[in-house]
Amino acid sequence: MPMQVPKSFRNRSEKFASGRVSQAPASEPREFIFGPFRMDIAGQWLWHERRAISLRPKSWDVLRYLVERPGLLVTKADLHREVWQDAAVVEDTLTQSIGELRRVLGDDASKPRFIETAHRRGFRFIASVVEQAPASRAELGDQSGFSLAQNDRRPPDIGARRAHFVGRTRELNQLHEYLRRARQGERQLVFITGEAGIGKTTLVDEFLRSPPVRDGDVSVFNGQCVRLHGPREPYMPLLEALERVLRSPGGAPLIRLLQRVAPCWYLQMPSLSPEGERLPPQGETPTPRRERMLREINTFLEGVSDQQSVVLVLEDLHWTDTATTDVLSSLAQRPDPARLLVIGTYRPAEASVSEHPHRELKQALLSRRRCSDLALDYLSAADVREYLRSRFGGEEVQDLAPMIHDRSDGNPLFVVALTEELIRRGWLIESNGRWVMGAPGDHALLAVPIDLQETITLQFQGLDASERAILEAASVVGVTFAPQLVAQALGGDGEDVETVCRHRLQSHLLLKAGGDPYGS
Repeated sequence: MPMQVPKSFRNRSEKFASGRVSQAPASEPREFIFGPFRMDIAGQWLWHERRAISLRPKSWDVLRYLVERPGLLVTKADLHREVWQDAAVVEDTLTQSIGELRRVLGDDASKPRFIETAHRRGFRFIASVVEQAPASRAELGDQSGFSLAQNDRRPPDIGARRAHFVGRTRELNQLHEYLRRARQGERQLVFITGEAGIGKTTLVDEFLRSPPVRDGDVSVFNGQCVRLHGPREPYMPLLEALERVLRSPGGAPLIRLLQRVAPCWYLQMPSLSPEGERLPPQGETPTPRRERMLREINTFLEGVSDQQSVVLVLEDLHWTDTATTDVLSSLAQRPDPARLLVIGTYRPAEASVSEHPHRELKQALLSRRRCSDLALDYLSAADVREYLRSRFGGEEVQDLAPMIHDRSDGNPLFVVALTEELIRRGWLIESNGRWVMGAPGDHALLAVPIDLQETITLQFQGLDASERAILEAASVVGVTFAPQLVAQALGGDGEDVETVCRHRLQSHLLLKAGGDPYGS
């Protein structure tokens, strides 16, 4: 069977970063104003006018560290040290936080208004920042009198420029079907799978922004797993998801419910405790048994679902811990009706190792029809053409779509990155209100932008030595290759090479079956 190394792989090398942020004590509460945004340091909330914006805790820390140093270059090492402290995290963790900040701020990496990237060095907050005393509640309007149904747990619409959403209509409709079933009391667990950059998070964000979720009676919890090289804190993405919602304006009813039905979970989140409440010092309270933690989280989420439908999103489950995996298994298999939709995203390549807890979970749930799998494929040539038309105001730049599709293989992340790289290099320019190909460059030599190259390097370095040797030899043989030729180059066995190649295909990592890249 012929195999093909994606053309975009040949020129990729290194990307992403990681980070952390110190919370320097202030003598009094502070607020920072930039553009239409306001950071409430005491409450740890980002506001757009009167709307609160939900941020992951680490993304909040990154933003605060940058905003407190306007105009100064903040290196990646600074953010590693200050935000993530002693935790060992992979390079793309920081990039994910920067990406989240740019989405909520409506910022554009190629024409930044807030966060400027200094390639290979770090970031700079370039907007004008004003520090002031916090606004009074009278100025803001009372934010505390929310009922459970009114509690703001849905992603706020901050007027930011939305991503161009193409090629995922079928998958989006399927998510809405899962939500419809959940609203009828039929609990749902769906896994959205695909390689890095394929658009899992974009699909989830589009779903959460849709009217049935935003305008319906839906409570949204959103947490993310993070790759750590040391021991993982049990239930970390779930604790993050719960804490973000419970600390939101109007979260008090849910805190009371948590205290009543899930006291062990409440004790894991000391930030929820009102000032003056004394909790047992860490280490003096016996670690609760896992069975009790499972029972409590089930009772809590089912209690919330008695009031409104619940959507629980856990991203990057390929970095999950076994305790969180147990929660997913329990939520999916309990026989009691619940208006609950659980959405998990993960990369099959990362979760393909035999000992990964998620591998066994998914196989067991699929065999019992307790979960669904929504696998995302590359964008088609038509999808890329639609994206480019949307990106350039309805225009179609001659010969651009085939070139972008050919270089990116339809990976959405690389489609966007290559388009912006063409603009940055001046090969794609706006002239007289129209976008055209500018000074002719050697487009065949267009490399993946520096800020994306590390993704490929991390994927490649994550393979074992024999797999790396096979791919290196394949890249010499040609973009399209037969396993037997690679085996001859390595002096090995053709069947062994084909077995490795088939495994990479199943994992959706670095290889695809040979053939017409346009799928025709």
